[in-house]
Amino acid sequence: MSTRSILISYAGYPYTFNSLMPDNGLANLAGALLSAGHETLILDYGTVENVRRMVPKEVSCEAKSTFLSLARKMEAGEELGEEQMLSLSKLERTLADLGNRHVAKVAEEICEEIERFEPHFVGFKLWNGDGFSGSIKIAQKVRAKHKNVRIFGGGPHVDIFRGDIYRATNAFDCLAYGEGEKTILELSEFALGRRRLEDVNNIVFKNGVSTILSTRTERIRDLITLPLPCYEEQVYPAMKGNNKIKIMVLDESRGCSFACHFCIHPYKSGRGMRTKKASRIIEEMRWITQQTGSRAFRYAGSSTPPGLAKELAELIISEDLNVRYAGFGNPLNAVPEYFQVLSDSGCRALAFGMESGSELILKKALGKSIKVERMREVLEASKRAGIFTVVGIIFPAPFETKETEEETLAFLREVRPDSALVLFPAIYPRTKWATDKKKFGFVFDEAEYLPAAMNYKVKTLFPMDFWDDLPYSLGERDFRTMMNETARFTRTLEREGITTSVCDDLALMASLAGYRGEEKTLGNLGRFWFFTGDAHRIQELVDAVNSNASAGSE
Repeated sequence: MSTRSILISYAGYPYTFNSLMPDNGLANLAGALLSAGHETLILDYGTVENVRRMVPKEVSCEAKSTFLSLARKMEAGEELGEEQMLSLSKLERTLADLGNRHVAKVAEEICEEIERFEPHFVGFKLWNGDGFSGSIKIAQKVRAKHKNVRIFGGGPHVDIFRGDIYRATNAFDCLAYGEGEKTILELSEFALGRRRLEDVNNIVFKNGVSTILSTRTERIRDLITLPLPCYEEQVYPAMKGNNKIKIMVLDESRGCSFACHFCIHPYKSGRGMRTKKASRIIEEMRWITQQTGSRAFRYAGSSTPPGLAKELAELIISEDLNVRYAGFGNPLNAVPEYFQVLSDSGCRALAFGMESGSELILKKALGKSIKVERMREVLEASKRAGIFTVVGIIFPAPFETKETEEETLAFLREVRPDSALVLFPAIYPRTKWATDKKKFGFVFDEAEYLPAAMNYKVKTLFPMDFWDDLPYSLGERDFRTMMNETARFTRTLEREGITTSVCDDLALMASLAGYRGEEKTLGNLGRFWFFTGDAHRIQELVDAVNSNASAGSE
């Protein structure tokens, strides 16, 4: 007997361009379900239509006035005055109220879809911020109205917080972490009453009132056994027309061969690298293009092995696929001589986890065994090949001093990456920063920190003054001090003429939308359009990206 299911991605307001990209995780789950004879439906709320629905015209006009006033102050290097702060506070409350109303509407719509589709189970992909609180509200509404429907949670928030999510809600029958293609088939059997939760791999669940149980973690060793993803419109209605930016995330590798002290990825997808054969990845490119019309991709792996990346590039060229793509690189194993063939094959941007320009910080604080000279060689080779080169920086890192800060600044001044993304030192459960916190200088009470981090909302569209504090410190730096230092370092780079806000997927979008060489401009426009809910301008950008992505041109 087969099941019917609904897979839901509600991440709150789509506040960046990449939040409009299709969800490859849900497409992979749908492919697994369909190949096993089940029926499924994907409801993805990261769409232009939901920008339009969430911000009425009158609020958009108010937001435009507030943003322009704010921008003039910031460009002049002035502090925000009381008037601007009051306007922002009022707008924040208005948007929060609109968001709550929208969640209630979405919950009603999903309940109506459940009545129509009659699924055996509903699966929620849990995000952070409003995506977490909103999904919980929707799940609780479904639980109250459709008591016989099984409800599962999964996604990045479960990977990070596992059973702690039950502190926030009891709406979920279980929470699935890690890879879900096999797990969702086992959960389908549970929904039919043919399997116990105890016999489903990769989940946590409540056994009774308070006991939380975890089952065995299982990785998919041979990725070639995975079914092809499904983006067909009857299964994934948000793919109709130009409601999504059709840059398709390609699942070319999983896992990580490194063990950086701060990174959750090895715990999320396993230590050691698993890859698909290049020929299978090419097959997936063709399959996805056939379903969506798009020839634009982003590699999903945290560190695509250089040999695989080169082999793929050569196949793309020899088979004349005419694609454009972006992805992640790693200075630890990169082969500079390969970058030119990547560029020739359509690679437009790569993001490298640089983190620091100080070898002391790299080794002692971050767990990276790389020499700065090697990192310089890799980044300069990427730039020479014409690839938009992005670096990630963590500042301030543990053991950071004025001397190590200057080493990082000197490195960036010399290499001059196309963009640097500066992040404060976030702590994730199970990483070495969390499990050996005293060694790195972090101070926090786990019972206080975990719920705060789990419910934290990154207010990307607002100045950092509007971000809430998290209950942890790094040495003498409390959270607010860390945030201020991150902002100061970012401003320093901007004064040096180094862009600080363009990620690899935005660079790819810029190349497809006629903004190549003006990536920063597109980033600034996007911030303005999303802040003000300008769905018309966002739609124009989406149309342009998709048109050129389908043609494989720029």
